[in-house]
Amino acid sequence: VNKISISDKGTIWLATSEGVMVRYRNSWRHIRRQDGLPRQSINDIHAVGEYAWAATKQGLVYIAERSGTVLKPNERLDPVPYNHSFSRLAADGDSIWAAGTGRLYLQTRQAGWRAEEVAQTIGAATYPKALYANEGIIAIGDRLGFAWRDLEGEWHELFSSRWKDGEVLSIAKHGGFFWLGTDMGLVKY
Repeated sequence: VNKISISDKGTIWLATSEGVMVRYRNSWRHIRRQDGLPRQSINDIHAVGEYAWAATKQGLVYIAERSGTVLKPNERLDPVPYNHSFSRLAADGDSIWAAGTGRLYLQTRQAGWRAEEVAQTIGAATYPKALYANEGIIAIGDRLGFAWRDLEGEWHELFSSRWKDGEVLSIAKHGGFFWLGTDMGLVKY
């Protein structure tokens, strides 16, 4: 299991190396490549209402909770989310963020998918392992360190050499601090 996401109604979504598992109304459904996933291995999943977004190395997909139907973004209107590699997802209210090597995309109900500026080094150079979005703050973690965009839209970077070169695997924010889970331990910044 690469990621777990639970909807507000209690539906459980699992992103796995063998597709997506969803527990809806006390029964499990296994969604595979033959069901419409672009790849068998799913990097990340994020529940939003009665559906979930899934990130793969061959694009993003939208999966309906009730039916298990897999839908992709429009290839003509959204060619990058349709076809490119994504590793992490995060949500901030009704907005969904998707990160991959050198790319950061934002999806809103009003505007659909659009490319966003990404930090110069972190997130633009390597495959993101962590993505955080909350109250207008966005943060990306990878093997080089961690970068965050403040409320004014400016990116800041902190390189992993500050904590023994530990790869950032998860990000949380609480009490005015970022908390980074790394493969070298916990970092408070």
